[in-house]
Amino acid sequence: MCVLFPRVIDVQVPWVVLLSTDSFYKPLTPEESARAFRNEYDFDAPEAWDWDLMVEKLRLLKEGRKVEMPRYSFVKHCRLEETTTLYGANVIILEVSSFSVLF
Repeated sequence: MCVLFPRVIDVQVPWVVLLSTDSFYKPLTPEESARAFRNEYDFDAPEAWDWDLMVEKLRLLKEGRKVEMPRYSFVKHCRLEETTTLYGANVIILEVSSFSVLF
């Protein structure tokens, strides 16, 4: 089974969007990809995320605009070509999946 992100949870409220920081992992270099397949890549490190893309997508959602959210496959260790369409909302919840970012 392939787990894809963003993990957008259907909260049954059209003005609330819940998304995960897992959607914003940077594309891996061939060396990083090899480390990921050996379970040696640190996905919790802040430099693993594409912060510029995250800020851009959150800004557009906050403005009420439609955005194409990236999808990441932990099975393939890559960002997928497919995206998830999200629309701006009054409430945007960003799930932070790593505690190391907070410290």
